[in-house]
Amino acid sequence: MFTGIVENLGTLKKIDRRKDGLTFGIRSSLPSRVFKKGTSILVNGVCLTVEKFDAKKKIFSVSLVKETLDRTMFKSAKLGQKFNLETSLTLDKAVAGHLVLGHVDFTAKVSHCAPDLEIQVPLKCMKYLPEKGSVTLHGVSLTIARRKKTGIRVALIPETMRVTNLAELKKGDGVHVEIDVLARYLETLLLQK
Repeated sequence: MFTGIVENLGTLKKIDRRKDGLTFGIRSSLPSRVFKKGTSILVNGVCLTVEKFDAKKKIFSVSLVKETLDRTMFKSAKLGQKFNLETSLTLDKAVAGHLVLGHVDFTAKVSHCAPDLEIQVPLKCMKYLPEKGSVTLHGVSLTIARRKKTGIRVALIPETMRVTNLAELKKGDGVHVEIDVLARYLETLLLQK
């Protein structure tokens, strides 16, 4: 579990193609202690597992299986690409954003860029995205500033633009979207009655 508060921008340094997916090598300046084998890390909004860590190069490795590649935009990742990184939530870590699982619900296209960011949303998902509600874009916890017929708009403050990769997005680019988990649970509970 995570909070959607980006701690570091990592750089994709290596892509290995395997029969069953991909392995990424990502350079990060986060402390070495966070890269223990088996540790979860949020990479552009996707919960991945650290498999190896090269302390000298400061590069950690994660595997992406078919399921992950089918639900994300990682299959088109390029060397040098910047990824938003966040370590797992611990009991001594502030919940400054909202609860984020790292399970991408859908990918969306950017229809408008900075200072506000607007994305297109499938109609079936609009019900989960109320104005002033929470949404996660590329692993960043954001507040929905405005709902439109076919999308949402979020306001990006200067700090978010500075410490995340959202400032690099252009019209037509894709983003990983995670709906607030509370909306999902509420819907499931209501359908049970």
